[in-house]
Amino acid sequence: MTRYVLSLDLGTSSVHAVLIDRRGRTMATSRAALRYHRPEDGSDFAKEFHPAEVMDAVGDAVGNTLRQAAVEPGQIAAVGVTSQGQGAVLMGSDDRELSCSPNIDLRAVFEGAALDQEFGTEIYATTGHSPALLLAPARLRWFQSHRPDLMEMASSVVSIGGWLGSRLTGQVAAEAGLDCTLGLIDLSTRRHALPMLNKLGFPVELLPPLLASGERLGCLRPELAGEWGLPAGLPVTLAGADTQCGLLGLGLTTPGQSGAVLGWSGSVHTVMQDPMLDVEAKRTWSSCYSIDSMYTVEANLGDCGHAFDWLTRTVSGGRLSFRKADHLAEQAAPGGDGVLAFLGPGPMSAPNAGLRMGGIFMPTPLTFQEPEPGQIFRSYLESVAYSIKANLDNSFEVTGRRASSLCLGGSMSKSDVVTGALADVLEIPVFRSRDAQVSAMGAAAATWVSAGEAASLEEGVTMQEPNFDEFLPEPLRSAEYLDHYHRWLDMFHTFNLQE
Repeated sequence: MTRYVLSLDLGTSSVHAVLIDRRGRTMATSRAALRYHRPEDGSDFAKEFHPAEVMDAVGDAVGNTLRQAAVEPGQIAAVGVTSQGQGAVLMGSDDRELSCSPNIDLRAVFEGAALDQEFGTEIYATTGHSPALLLAPARLRWFQSHRPDLMEMASSVVSIGGWLGSRLTGQVAAEAGLDCTLGLIDLSTRRHALPMLNKLGFPVELLPPLLASGERLGCLRPELAGEWGLPAGLPVTLAGADTQCGLLGLGLTTPGQSGAVLGWSGSVHTVMQDPMLDVEAKRTWSSCYSIDSMYTVEANLGDCGHAFDWLTRTVSGGRLSFRKADHLAEQAAPGGDGVLAFLGPGPMSAPNAGLRMGGIFMPTPLTFQEPEPGQIFRSYLESVAYSIKANLDNSFEVTGRRASSLCLGGSMSKSDVVTGALADVLEIPVFRSRDAQVSAMGAAAATWVSAGEAASLEEGVTMQEPNFDEFLPEPLRSAEYLDHYHRWLDMFHTFNLQE
């Protein structure tokens, strides 16, 4: 009997439920959109989600996926959870959610600035992450100042993935990769950074136990199993953060390999044997990789798919699909006939969370040339390629390892313009996964371990068979793109958009 695992990928804009076989092939997939709300006691920067709405979205995605696949419930071996990083949920003693903060909740800007001023160097040196406004210590400091009543009721603080795992099983736990994104893990020990967190006034008693990626969290609750039409007692695992799982889904298991995961946001990673930090400039982050004893050096691009979605909706009035917008961009000349985009991806995002001025620059006066939509779209898609090049150069300065190839996945990787431009801009082969849902594929690798059908995470990765399209650089286009890239870089620095 063919066996499958169900991967649940709770991202920033939507949740995906993906049914995957042992060879890593997607048998069925469905998505449901997520909504966020501004809490009454929060600033305009505050965002929260309602637990019931998210669980309804998860249930809808699961139900649609299972109907598409038409498999027997007994064929499903286990459930794996991956999620957006940097989101946190404050839980009460009765398992009731007190506050659910996604990664776009920026209410702790001032608390984060205060932590950075006093402890910023130590936080980064210990956890590999900054700025503090994105991290759990700043968020809990906000609650300590503004909602002490909630802090008195709190029993734990968990990642978004940890929260979904607790909803599925009733068990509360953490996973190192997810908690790395919250600034809670000491890279040197791969455990919670208790000495530093105590110094920051963080209530360490709220930290749940740590599990390894692929370790069984618990079993699917009977009521959910019945509601979703799944077998009772299915193993559930916390696979890790979506970007980390994306690297697993791309098959990255060896130090020196590089991969980019381009979804709602974008990031480019290099797998390393040791944590490596950019202590002076903090241009890169470092995290515990899901494979034990390995780490990732990450350069964050900021908005990616989200910015392109906004751009296409704004330019076309919502009439163009992703594929049609990419096709228009493909018809435009490389370089977008002088149009330059700065809508998220830039040479450096990590130190200031990507917050800066931006926009679309174009040749003027418009009397001589009115940019077509395809040129505008192409300028943005090429900016993603330029950003990856700039950030890989930063990573090379930190790690001393220059990428010899790049593996690519995520929804934005479906753009032929992005992928083709990347090969030419980087002047190395680019391997694009034919299945964009690489985070779900990586979560599946961990889920086979929890199901007892893979002895280790490495075995779970290698028994899957990633399927890639190869894009090779073309020397003449690479030479042309070198000029376009430096023009983009010079414009960025001329207008000081990093500040």
